[in-house]
Amino acid sequence: MLTANPCQPPDHQSPHLVGLRDQAQMSNTSPQFRAASLAEESDYASQSHHLDSLTRLGRQAFQQGQLAEALRIFEEAWKLAVSAQLPAEAARLQGWCGLIYRRSGRSRLALQAYQNALSFYRRDPDSRWSAFLISEIGQALHLQGRLSKAFLYCLVGLRLHLQLAEQSRGNALAIGMSHAALGLVWHSFRELAHAEKHFHAALTYYQQAAYQPGIATLFYYQGLIALAKTQLKQAAELFQQAHMLARDCKGDEEVALLIEHGLGRLAACKKSWPEAISRLRNVCEGAQRLQNRYLQAHSFLEMAGVLQHSGQYAAANHYCLQAQALARQEDYHLLLAHSEILLGDLLMTQGQVAQALAHYREGCSLSALTEAQTHLQARQRLIEGLSSVSQGFGKRSEKFCQQQKQITGSSLLEGQADEGL
Repeated sequence: MLTANPCQPPDHQSPHLVGLRDQAQMSNTSPQFRAASLAEESDYASQSHHLDSLTRLGRQAFQQGQLAEALRIFEEAWKLAVSAQLPAEAARLQGWCGLIYRRSGRSRLALQAYQNALSFYRRDPDSRWSAFLISEIGQALHLQGRLSKAFLYCLVGLRLHLQLAEQSRGNALAIGMSHAALGLVWHSFRELAHAEKHFHAALTYYQQAAYQPGIATLFYYQGLIALAKTQLKQAAELFQQAHMLARDCKGDEEVALLIEHGLGRLAACKKSWPEAISRLRNVCEGAQRLQNRYLQAHSFLEMAGVLQHSGQYAAANHYCLQAQALARQEDYHLLLAHSEILLGDLLMTQGQVAQALAHYREGCSLSALTEAQTHLQARQRLIEGLSSVSQGFGKRSEKFCQQQKQITGSSLLEGQADEGL
């Protein structure tokens, strides 16, 4: 499932100047020593002021949706914090960089930045920043399809945010984001009831914060759940609600693209292939314009599936290979598994059974540690492919083409998480 996340790292106070002047007076009263100390204090103040200015500019660019510019500023600020030996500021800036990396789908870099920041807060605890980073790590792991780990991090992040709220230190938007993140993981496990519960909770918090883009995104998520239940009329209503809200969110192209994706999925469910292709092409082009690598890979794969169903096999293969290349670069294991299954399906339609089986085996291998439904889907394809070989058939039967089984993830995950925490 695609994501749009409005949450920002916690606000923080500017670093306080160390009392170098007082220290100098206590340790040495010589004019030369006092002059050197004052120069050092002045240099520190100048660096702190520059760092604060850069951080404000970076936050402003982020809030305006200028992610590339925000990242450039935060990276410059981080280098300054490291050179000035300000580890707390460096950790916070790593958190900002990680957020932009994740929002751009660069999951590997995001995880590295988040883990670096979290290592500081393990030594010098800050509960708000720890809650933010843990939840964000879960979302980055979700992009990679590492669902069990993503579940644990998102669950712990939610619990930490709720604990902060009990201490009157919480943030409604952060709690809503944590519920939404956990809902996305449950959706990936095909546990729709659990996903709906968290999406409804997230909606309550987003409404408290009057955050329109977040509310629109949650209507999109709920629309996808309705599609999974084949409740097409309800899905259409939810996407329409999301569209009306997004129309008021001027400049938030990512939310608009998610809704376009939902409408494309709806058209595909109705077998309105020209409309589905047109809408998903818009999403592909928009994702490239935004340089959102996960949205690109996901939309390319969706487009490939629709083109396959409409009989445009060469075009489907092209989009699938594009999705696969991005998935390999960014460690999107689950998307990569889906691409292998789709490539196998395309080869089966051409009677290339041996090559198709190789892709199904790779799909099995990639999905074994990610998500049960995809793994079992790949195994089912492999078994049926082998059966067709043993029966002397080079092409998949009509029954094989139409077979789509739903297998849910483990309903014991939350209990297992409690045991592991």
